[in-house]
Amino acid sequence: MKVSRRLPSGVRGKPWLAAFFALSVLASGLGLGGAALTAQTSNDVSDRDQEIAEQENQLNTLRCQLGVDTGVVPGGCPDFEPSQPGPAPDSPTAADIAERDALLAEQASLLNAYRMMESADSETGDSPEMADSTSMSSAEPAMLTREGPNGEFDLVNGNAMHGILIPRLGPWASSEVSPAFNDASVVFRYTVQMYSAAFDAVAPYDETAVGIYSRIARRPASESDDNLLPNTAVMHSMYRLMLDFAPHRAEEWRAMLSDHGLDPDDDSGMDWPCDSSDRADATAAAIGNLAARCTLDARRGDGFNQFGDINGMAWRDTTGYAPVNSPQELSDASRWQPLIVPHTDGVFRSQVFVTPQWANVEPFSGFNPRDYRVAPPTESDHTDAEAYRAQAQEVLDESAGLDDYKKEIVMFFDNKLRGSQILPDVKHIVDIVDFIQVSFLVEMASHDVGVVVWQEKQRFDAVRPVTAIHLLFGDENVDAWGGPGKGTVSMPGSSWRSFAGTADHPEYPSATTSFCGAYAQALRRYADVEDATGGYRGIRAAGSNPIERGITPAEDVEINFETWSEYEEACENSRVWGGVHFWPSVEVATPLGNEIGDLAYDYWATLMDGTAPLREPAMPLPADPMLEEPHWTGR
Repeated sequence: MKVSRRLPSGVRGKPWLAAFFALSVLASGLGLGGAALTAQTSNDVSDRDQEIAEQENQLNTLRCQLGVDTGVVPGGCPDFEPSQPGPAPDSPTAADIAERDALLAEQASLLNAYRMMESADSETGDSPEMADSTSMSSAEPAMLTREGPNGEFDLVNGNAMHGILIPRLGPWASSEVSPAFNDASVVFRYTVQMYSAAFDAVAPYDETAVGIYSRIARRPASESDDNLLPNTAVMHSMYRLMLDFAPHRAEEWRAMLSDHGLDPDDDSGMDWPCDSSDRADATAAAIGNLAARCTLDARRGDGFNQFGDINGMAWRDTTGYAPVNSPQELSDASRWQPLIVPHTDGVFRSQVFVTPQWANVEPFSGFNPRDYRVAPPTESDHTDAEAYRAQAQEVLDESAGLDDYKKEIVMFFDNKLRGSQILPDVKHIVDIVDFIQVSFLVEMASHDVGVVVWQEKQRFDAVRPVTAIHLLFGDENVDAWGGPGKGTVSMPGSSWRSFAGTADHPEYPSATTSFCGAYAQALRRYADVEDATGGYRGIRAAGSNPIERGITPAEDVEINFETWSEYEEACENSRVWGGVHFWPSVEVATPLGNEIGDLAYDYWATLMDGTAPLREPAMPLPADPMLEEPHWTGR
């Protein structure tokens, strides 16, 4: 993969790869989240610049050794010109820190890929160029992109999502969407639309598949003999989406096409009806343009309020949700209390339930979310004092037992786009049509289970561990993780903090765990396996943990899931280890995720075999009638 990008001020003269960033399959997976961007001194910037330069030199060494991505190595192989940190800016800002942290995460993701390629090479004796694309190890997301003879991206044989679109969209995603990729509702809102449009863009190149919101006559089989035309259709669809998502960056999106010989002014297909199944003259650009326009039109009025069409403010709540507790006063210890959290140096903000209207958005899979419920979180009722305290103590015990491996598992799963930092083998697909199709499946499953989870979160409005622990233990000393680099200490309960960041929404059921269950079940069905992942392994680099950067882990940590059950169990554990959920919350979430994963697969299968009807534009769901009933606690 070859994408050069100018370094920030403070790192002198060396371009490097800004790859594997975010948006599901758009993510580095090395979450930056959980800690506020408060370090803004020249020393903080200098330390990061030094680490960036060191990691870039490691990357270039591996590129030369493996013979991959050599076109971005400054000075060429084997005697490349080392990267050196330059002077830090005089008055660094939070944005300077965020940019460097994003680059460090990108580099760590690539180091993981190259190291695993190196390991596979040493074990098998095969060269990376000879690797069978049907049996690629989880080390090889970089192999999903291919270069031409002069180092340019190969649209004919490469996967444009990895080689062009992910690196181009990464800076926007990290700076404007979610720096840590842990704001689930916003992240999945973008990614499901991206992969929905991309699915429609590649459907005409498949033997049987049909689009979700647009239909074009099937293209001749010869047009999908390689990736050129499907890649072109996907790139045009992504271009049109990004003009709506981030119009202020239009020049970047134009360059995304023009840099690869495509015409951003080609608006063919934009005025066609969504059902253009009689059009046999469609170009790849027209197919991509139509797919994007019809997806945007179909989802603009679905109730998410992404563009502010409902109340004039994009993303703003449309449900009228109001917390029972304020950040300053706890009126009901069974209910969610918004926290006061750091924003920038000296600036704090109060949490607001993020996009509660997700509960009223029509799922892509077409089911009725009101038919899917979880049992009440009885142990979160503070009037049952023994159970309430017991589940809080369990979280403290897990906090006290954190080690490097557990901390890495916490941060791996905290990133909602973890699936592309360590890519399961089942998703190592060079063919762009196949890759987009399976990617839409897992994005749809995650998005749709989120609708149900947000419905139940609003219904139960349950207390988070940090609120319960501060209330219960107060000045009483507890043993737990004491903060970055401090290990386990004894402290007043009122001083306890979670290792992972506590999200801006009620506790029950666990969203992350439900996403894991939906993802795992969708891929079980896709691969037609009972439980085996077929290979899901990767490395978390020493010192890369964003909460304890430079400290944790003390050495590289391997993450390895042989079965999807192991993956789901690790995901469940991560939320309690991280201090953001109680055990009952994760225990109900996995089965819920599995159930919605099945529904997503069933609908996806009808798209793939061509029996699914063309979808009408999505409409908001009526408010959950159970919100009109008394709260489950009776108060």
